[in-house]
Amino acid sequence: MISLTCHHGLETGRGAGRDALQPGQVALLVIHDLRTGSQQVVLESKELIEAPNWTRDGARLVVNGGGRLLSIAADGSGALTPIEVGAVRGVNNDHVISPDGTTIYFSAEGHLDAVGIEGGQARRISNTHPEDQPYTSWLHGVSPDGQQVAYVSVEPWGEDVFGARNLATIPAAGGAQTQLTTGPNAYDGPEYHPDGGWLYYNSEEASQVAGHAQLFRMRLDTGEREQLTDDDRVNWFPQPQS
Repeated sequence: MISLTCHHGLETGRGAGRDALQPGQVALLVIHDLRTGSQQVVLESKELIEAPNWTRDGARLVVNGGGRLLSIAADGSGALTPIEVGAVRGVNNDHVISPDGTTIYFSAEGHLDAVGIEGGQARRISNTHPEDQPYTSWLHGVSPDGQQVAYVSVEPWGEDVFGARNLATIPAAGGAQTQLTTGPNAYDGPEYHPDGGWLYYNSEEASQVAGHAQLFRMRLDTGEREQLTDDDRVNWFPQPQS
């Protein structure tokens, strides 16, 4: 089964962006059964909630909303419960749970952080960069052994403050980051293959039209790349399975 959020209601323009619903909208947290096609609405909210992650035992879903991490029972019983992260604010929808189920990795205010599954004092993973060298981190994947995280590094390119979106990794314990790509090719969505050898991602590196992302994968040991899709669709966020 998969979990997802969707937002529906009146469309009244661009509004406040990703941190709030449009007037007249509601957010639904839904579990979709891949075998039967049935759906269960876990929660209906007038506040924006996003990006559900299953806990390892399948009992709860971790989401974000209002700049916080939250969790709720997967069967819909009970209310949303805040997950304590200390002084960290501005949690966005880039968060994942470690393979062993003990840690939540997340992005907040341009940095990467981690906190225990039950909450507590978050620890910073990403590095501080000079103020005159803007560098933002968007989390996406955790390696199968839990030792490394993959993310999108975001830096200015020309007049676009988000113009250079590239792939990078960093030890889950913190340390030196490794830039895997450079340039303005709109890399995004890095996820590890279950064997840990490949990083799957979407990119415009082979596109002739801006916004026409396709799926690729890269060997982490050699840098070898392979294009996986080549069609008229815009393909995002591959999720490799064993």
